[in-house]
Amino acid sequence: MLGLIIWCSGIVLESFLLVRGLQVKLWARFPAFYTYILFVWLQSLLRFSIFHSRPQLYRPVYWITEGLGVLIGCAVVFEIYRVGLAGYPGTARLARNLLAWYSF
Repeated sequence: MLGLIIWCSGIVLESFLLVRGLQVKLWARFPAFYTYILFVWLQSLLRFSIFHSRPQLYRPVYWITEGLGVLIGCAVVFEIYRVGLAGYPGTARLARNLLAWYSF
């Protein structure tokens, strides 16, 4: 029961985060972050519906969405460095090159 409450409250909190980002237009400044939050919200809804309607499909759906989430999460890290180091072009270039090199 507690797991269900946590799962549903996570979906609700993600919804609030998306709505608030749209209201104050933060999605325009942080597109990768809000794309990631939208993906996590959709992923949560998909997993919740699969878990309760066809539990035998939950495991493959979980791992597919988890892999996609990792890829989108990498874009968020790049965006954090882009925004955080915008005032320091040399450091931003170094961080971008290091992140690109270490991601392979």
